[in-house]
Amino acid sequence: MPLWATKQRSIHGERLKLGLWDISHAHFFGTPKRRIFIELPSEEPRAEGGEMCGLLQKSMYGTQDAPNIWQSHDSGILIEGGYKRGKSNASVIYHPQHDVRVVVHGDDFLALGDQKHLSKLEDLLRKSYELKCLGIIGDQPEDKKEIHFLNRLIPCGESEGRPAVWIEPDRRHVDLLIQSFGMVNAKGVESPDEENCRPTGS
Repeated sequence: MPLWATKQRSIHGERLKLGLWDISHAHFFGTPKRRIFIELPSEEPRAEGGEMCGLLQKSMYGTQDAPNIWQSHDSGILIEGGYKRGKSNASVIYHPQHDVRVVVHGDDFLALGDQKHLSKLEDLLRKSYELKCLGIIGDQPEDKKEIHFLNRLIPCGESEGRPAVWIEPDRRHVDLLIQSFGMVNAKGVESPDEENCRPTGS
C-alpha cells in the first residue's frame, strides 16, 4: 500500500511532501560526557622529548559515544523548536502545531509535512548545522519525483488516481540472499524441477 494511501494533506489543508536533509560533520557537534583521549595526528606539534595525546572537547567520529551524543544534540535542537520525541521510538519526532513528522537516522532527517512547515524545519536545523537538502518529493511540478534514504528508493507517483509515495526495499538485500543461498551462479528454468516432474515411463 502506498505511504500516502489515507492522508494527503496536513492539518493546515496543504499538500503533504516528503523532504530529506543531510547534516555535514554531524558527530562533531556534541560534547563528550566522559574523558576521552586520542592519539594526535603526526602533523600536530608535540612537546620536546615527550609523547602527547589529545583530550576531546567535542564528540568525534569513531568513538563509541558519538552516535548517542549526536542523538541527544539533535533531539535537543528539535525539542527547543517545539517538536516532541516519540514514546516508543526516540528517533521519531513530531511537531503537533506544524504537523511535521521526522525520522532521524544518523545524520539524515526524513520529514513529512507541507512545504511551509518543511521550510521551517530546514530553517531550524540550519541555525545550528551545516546541511544540504537532498530533495523534496511531492505531486507538484517543482517537486522531485524520487529520493534515496538508507539505500532505499522512495518514488512519488499516483495510485488509483491519487498522489502516492512508496518505499522500495534495499536492493542489496536481494544480492545478499542470493549469496547466502549459494545461488550466485544458478541458472533459471521456465518450470522448476522440470526433470523430476516428468511422468514415469515417458
